[in-house]
Amino acid sequence: MSKDLVKNSLSEQLRQADILSEEIRPQLIACEKFTSGLNSAPPQANIKDRQGVKYLPISSIESQLDKMFAGLWKTTNMEWKVVVNEIIVSIELHVFHPIAKVWISRSGVGAAQIRQKSGSDIQDISSKIKNSMEMDVPHAKADAIKNAAKSLGKYFGRDLSRKTKDVASYTPVLLSKIKSLSNDEA
Repeated sequence: MSKDLVKNSLSEQLRQADILSEEIRPQLIACEKFTSGLNSAPPQANIKDRQGVKYLPISSIESQLDKMFAGLWKTTNMEWKVVVNEIIVSIELHVFHPIAKVWISRSGVGAAQIRQKSGSDIQDISSKIKNSMEMDVPHAKADAIKNAAKSLGKYFGRDLSRKTKDVASYTPVLLSKIKSLSNDEA
């Protein structure tokens, strides 16, 4: 297939999808700019390090959710279970996209070890530290929220501890195509 045919086909598809209309172009550009913001690096001051692993604390994640989504976020469907001596939490994080004006949801999982007396067998329930669940369940929940938020973009900690070669960057596709088509038609 020739490049001109592909280019004309793409141009026609974009026109049919109304992407080039004056009405929708600003909204698409705004969506891509917002997504670019979600894929920018988090503030350096928020990044913590624990034994060589970079992370964002839950207070940072919650503040950034408030900032990026004007406080319009919530969690639902929290489920937890105990597996041997760990608490595993799954949760759904919902954010209201300020440009697209729709709710977006992301799933997250987290785990926390149930604290026990030092040197005890992990299956010995009697060695559980009194009231440890009061701290361990919220810890697992916080990890689940952080896990879900990471899928929104780098601003929430995606790629913080990944090797550089394993990291893909976000490129605004529609904005690039619109600019390219506009230049071709000029």
